[in-house]
Amino acid sequence: MISKQFFKSSMIYSLIGALPYTTGVILIPFYTAWLTPEQFGINAIYFTLLYFIQLIS
Repeated sequence: MISKQFFKSSMIYSLIGALPYTTGVILIPFYTAWLTPEQFGINAIYFTLLYFIQLIS
């Protein structure tokens, strides 16, 4: 049988894992209102490279 501690730990890890994606969604209004298309593109390239480096490391 699975214990309460296992469920608690699973929820904590799930929430922490989803935090970067949630932050990105929350920041969409900032990105669209304050950044120029050029800055938005530079930001997108930066994050794409960042995720790629995390994937291969």
